Amino acid sequence: MTKPTLYLDIDGVLNAIPREIAPPGYSVRMMDGFTIHLHTELPAMVTALREHFDIVWFTLWNERAPLLMGPQVGLPDTPYLFTSWHIGEQVMLDQGYPPAAIDRVLYAKSPILAMEADRATQWVWIDDAHGHYDHAYLTQEGFDPANFRLLRTDLRTGLTWADVERAIAWVPELGVVAEGFETRSGTHHGPGSTAGRAEAVGE
Repeated sequence: MTKPTLYLDIDGVLNAIPREIAPPGYSVRMMDGFTIHLHTELPAMVTALREHFDIVWFTLWNERAPLLMGPQVGLPDTPYLFTSWHIGEQVMLDQGYPPAAIDRVLYAKSPILAMEADRATQWVWIDDAHGHYDHAYLTQEGFDPANFRLLRTDLRTGLTWADVERAIAWVPELGVVAEGFETRSGTHHGPGSTAGRAEAVGE
């Protein structure tokens, strides 16, 4: 059976933005002139997601995502969906949305996702900046709320095992059996199920 798609952000998701420099459990690297914080267990988390989803980069990094971040987490050849604040804003203006409504939406991404994603398929979008307005916009643009989830990470920790579990737990509801996945939130010592708890919009 075809896997659902996972649209995956980088900043605030794979690249944590902690309050302190180099917190325990994170490695600090320079990429394209920027300081990046990657949790040491991030490749294992991405591998777990990849077993159940077809992953697509969905980040303002655009073509730099597979080139720079991909090799760090085991996704070197993963496709990306182009994002742009300018294009997204113009799409919503053309749709007749007033500026105040546009500013409530993550308009660099939601309008582009509405143009590119198949309304007949199931997908999850993991990001640190989307929310209920994005869910409402996508629903208004014709997506069935039963077919998608928005999972929001805590940008201070980035992706956690709790986030991974939340995404995978939804997969059986789509008819895809999540075999061989052992829950980790109770015993794991990586990013835990409280500090980086995901917010699921649409559940």
